[in-house]
Amino acid sequence: MGSGGHGMGSDELRRLPRKRQPFGLSLPCTYVYCRDGDTPVISITGGIKWAIRLIGVDCPELGELGGHAAAEYADAVLSISGGCLSVEIPAPHDIIHPLKSLTFDRLPGFIWIGPDKTINELIIKTGHGTLADGWQLPMGGNNDENGSAA
Repeated sequence: MGSGGHGMGSDELRRLPRKRQPFGLSLPCTYVYCRDGDTPVISITGGIKWAIRLIGVDCPELGELGGHAAAEYADAVLSISGGCLSVEIPAPHDIIHPLKSLTFDRLPGFIWIGPDKTINELIIKTGHGTLADGWQLPMGGNNDENGSAA
């Protein structure tokens, strides 16, 4: 459960992207470790390591109830990804609060596991986190601009 204290409805999940978006920066990456449930650290070509603040995800902190479980879930999923990961860092105008995530040396982003899943969405679907307050995520995949399934 996330620390935001609000429920997770199907409308919230429809706001997560269903496919890669044509904006920002997208790079293949390798998983290194998780700082906590919503902040994995990845490595890109050349060994550069980035802490990624998962867009749209609010997980409990490590000292809070569910915090270690969220981090362990993210670690397990990203560890068994078989190296098929990519990180997507959107352009700042594509998210409502881009500077909110730049604290604690983190870049806001999505981590894709294969062509059509993000760890962002998996964390929310499994209840290890909630959709973060105040975030508006880009539409994608089979969703129309109102967030409804097409």
